[in-house]
Amino acid sequence: MADEHTERDNFQEQMEEQAEAEGQASLFDKGKSWQNHWQGMPEYLHEDQTPFRSLLVHFASQQDLDEFLALLDQTVTERTKYVWYPELKHGTFMNKCWREGDEGGDEN
Repeated sequence: MADEHTERDNFQEQMEEQAEAEGQASLFDKGKSWQNHWQGMPEYLHEDQTPFRSLLVHFASQQDLDEFLALLDQTVTERTKYVWYPELKHGTFMNKCWREGDEGGDEN
């Protein structure tokens, strides 16, 4: 077993050396190459958006489900896997960007 481990390590080292010699990034590189590209970028902070609590609810009949859905006052289909209560309003963020000099100003 030890020989097998050594053989695997040797193979990995050979592959890394070959990739480095050819100017290719190693698949086994443990470095954080993204850090070099992240210099000067704005800090990104977001608040915890995980639910306070989740609850699995069972219904004995279609009538029970219908009564529950009437209380929720939300659209639920056969494909709905979860709901938020109160209903969660989803924001649109794909049209937002950050420009140099913006310090919490315009959201464009």
